[in-house]
Amino acid sequence: MTTIEEWWDAVAATAVLGTARRSVPPAPETVPDRRGASAQTALLDAAALGGAMVRSGRPLRTGSAPAAAPADRLPVAPAGGVQLLELVLHQTPGGADLRGDLLGHWLACANAAGYRVPSRLLPRLLDQALTRPELHRDALTAADARGAWLVANRRRWRPMIASARAAAGAGEELLDDAAWARQPTVARAEMLTRLRADDPAAARERLESVWASEKAADRATLIKTLRTGLSLEDEPLLERALDDRGADVRVAARLLLDALPGSARGQRLGALLRPLITVTGVVRRTLHVEPPAEADAAARRDGLDKAPKGRSQRGHWLTQLAAGAPLEVWTDATGSDPEATWPMITDPDARAGIIAAVIARRDQVWARALVDDVHRGELLEIVPNADREAIVLRQLLTGAAAGTSGTTISARLRAVPGPWSLDFSRTILDLLTARERELTRSVATLAARMPPEIVPDLHRLPDSLAKQRNQLIQHLSLVHAITEAFQ
Repeated sequence: MTTIEEWWDAVAATAVLGTARRSVPPAPETVPDRRGASAQTALLDAAALGGAMVRSGRPLRTGSAPAAAPADRLPVAPAGGVQLLELVLHQTPGGADLRGDLLGHWLACANAAGYRVPSRLLPRLLDQALTRPELHRDALTAADARGAWLVANRRRWRPMIASARAAAGAGEELLDDAAWARQPTVARAEMLTRLRADDPAAARERLESVWASEKAADRATLIKTLRTGLSLEDEPLLERALDDRGADVRVAARLLLDALPGSARGQRLGALLRPLITVTGVVRRTLHVEPPAEADAAARRDGLDKAPKGRSQRGHWLTQLAAGAPLEVWTDATGSDPEATWPMITDPDARAGIIAAVIARRDQVWARALVDDVHRGELLEIVPNADREAIVLRQLLTGAAAGTSGTTISARLRAVPGPWSLDFSRTILDLLTARERELTRSVATLAARMPPEIVPDLHRLPDSLAKQRNQLIQHLSLVHAITEAFQ
């Protein structure tokens, strides 16, 4: 063991496994070692000492202490706000499942008002925020200078720095070729993804510079980073990857090209698909799609490969064609818009490919045409936010009569971002009150998205829902109290 942190990790492992299965790790030079004590006593001593070090903020490495923390720039939050933060951190009303939403609200209010977290609460806050990437940026802002010092000096919290930079859209300095190549593949993929968000061309050039020397498994991991900031400028590399010797690389390239409207591969697949479509019927028009009978070498390169076990070969090819071809192929065949075209397509393999294409390309017009018929959360998330309440409300009210499952209800509600309107919240509350199990499943979603103005309606929930009623009232009342504390 060379550091206190590594020793503490080993102590924790021994505590989990037991001294009968794992010996107590020898203490570093800076820690008193109770040689001669029983294993159980030595473990308890190590736990007591290590726990004190953790609570102090940062376990010291063997050697010199770090430089002193700089002075904070922001004033500490008002006393009322601090009391509410302590409540959220240590005894969250409504349960731990709702803590992340309350922390996010507290941090947003504090940052908007220009206040910081008091120093004594920083370790607890950073621990709670660590597992919630969506909070990293706001947590570091509210932690101020001393919080940044703590994060930089504690290995456990350091990932928050890169995460916060990515959330802020900040680029990062590229390592030189040799240093970058020495990083683990997962770390390099994370670096490329962050760089893609800021400078897609630079990230692509870095990937191209090492492409020929990478193992196939690593190429398959690294090429997926092109999904961030994907554009036609990435097409030459993706076309090159279609000929890669690694099957996983070829599949990854095809999926990325499926998400890229206007690609040459899309046009090639569209040319194969168009002759397979015919319009039938007079009164009730439908699209008949004849699955391809064969696939030549060029088609196999573009994705018409061997079908998975249990799938029809021709049906698999049709799904691949529909997933990669331009969506205009279908509307051109009918002369109608997506809303009128979709009901005319009855072939399940073609429909599966179209759904995959709409999700991959995040096509809002097609998603709007499919969303009432295909109950997929990914489709609902593509529809503009302003339309989602009306769509979900219509689906749920229709589905209630048809016995829509609680899992489906919860998934649809999660797809509607908050804050919800008061009218929508009241209608959802009325719907779920009659379905108590579904309301229980949806408590966290309701608490995070309903406005505090719904509280009077919550008081009218029946006593059979007393626990859920109290959770929601406590949570929403605390949201309101946090807002008031910073005004």
